[in-house]
Amino acid sequence: MTIPHASTYRAWAWQQPGEPEQLLLEEQVVAPPGPGEIVVRNTIIALNPVDWKVIAQTPAGWRPGHVPGVDGVGTVSAVGEGVSVPVGARVAYHQGLGKPGSFAGYTTMDPDCALVIPGSVSDESAAGIPCPGLTAWQALAKVPDIPNRDVLECLVPGFDGALFSREWRDALWARFTTGAPPRQRQSVERYSIVKRV
Repeated sequence: MTIPHASTYRAWAWQQPGEPEQLLLEEQVVAPPGPGEIVVRNTIIALNPVDWKVIAQTPAGWRPGHVPGVDGVGTVSAVGEGVSVPVGARVAYHQGLGKPGSFAGYTTMDPDCALVIPGSVSDESAAGIPCPGLTAWQALAKVPDIPNRDVLECLVPGFDGALFSREWRDALWARFTTGAPPRQRQSVERYSIVKRV
């Protein structure tokens, strides 16, 4: 186990239902990971629709000071006993809503929530993978298996995970539809993710 270099870090903390702009910037103490945990020093965080939706509510188990954020990217700075992810690995992750999230300098999590990022993928691109990817996977996992169907259409609103979705599109379906806003739509079209049908 390696202890993070900093003893404290800044985090955006939820106090009550509201907007993301109402989160308070707080100083928090870096805690060493427990058995089966990793600590990630965040370099990029993602703001997903689920984040602003839960920030506007009072989620079960949240108390003032809870750090929101389901997706992030960073470097593993410490590992607990029994963890095989190496210190120094770059990871993208999807944290559970009830646990301290990504809107912070450091996030502690179960290593099963993290994906090691290939060197050819930037932190910025990797930050757009976890939540949209899980959304796409859930859509595929819940689609009934219909014999002789040759087209699977999947709508992932706001999806801008170009590198990830291109591989899925090629492997899993003949037609991919995005409900992305115009700015993101241009990006996915540039990477040939959206087929005009």
